[in-house]
Amino acid sequence: MPVAINPVNVQKMEFNVTTDEGACRVTIVSGKIQIGSLLQASATSQELSVRTLVEPTLAPGQFRKAVATASFGVISFRASSPTAEAIWEIAEVQATLDDETGRIQLVIVIAGRGNATTIVEIEELQFQVTTLARTA
Repeated sequence: MPVAINPVNVQKMEFNVTTDEGACRVTIVSGKIQIGSLLQASATSQELSVRTLVEPTLAPGQFRKAVATASFGVISFRASSPTAEAIWEIAEVQATLDDETGRIQLVIVIAGRGNATTIVEIEELQFQVTTLARTA
């Protein structure tokens, strides 16, 4: 089950477009998800799934498509030897319509591991979600 986290530093841009279906609206939302100490790995593999809701809020039948990207924002790395290593990846990024709220649900899955002489903490993720919706 993904951990729900509210986004911060959210910025939004919207504009109208015409598609084969007619008039639509594109919404681009960028922001950050502050994870804090939820994900820390040393000698073990770790995985964390986070979830946030972003605009727009859509009426039934408006949603057409959403795409998202995510990147690491802040990574803390502490090593006690020169052979220290850590590997982190953004394993999955999904943007879908949340039927309960009518908003766009962003889910990001992060996976990683380090060796015994390493402590790595992912503190922040950055994201961008682009949504296409029919106008009401």
